[in-house]
Amino acid sequence: MIADFDVLKDNAGSGNTEWIDASCDSEKITTLLESQIDRLNIEYDDGAWTKHPTKVKISDPKQFVLFRFKFFGGIAEVLARNFKINRPRKLKTG
Repeated sequence: MIADFDVLKDNAGSGNTEWIDASCDSEKITTLLESQIDRLNIEYDDGAWTKHPTKVKISDPKQFVLFRFKFFGGIAEVLARNFKINRPRKLKTG
């Protein structure tokens, strides 16, 4: 594991999120899922691939929402099926 502690320190304060995006675009979601298959570098026996969780997700990408968060130092992508968004709350200071 590699950690950039300057980035972590800069994300500790308020205002560390440049933007947030939510997308139901099936093409974007499928592209993200397909990119993960290559990164996993796993081989399957004949027939087993059709039951693999990633393949099942690719078969119905409309069940997901792709959230993208831009922080100082990078972008986090989160694929969600069930989620709840709460109202933002003010952080206590001091």
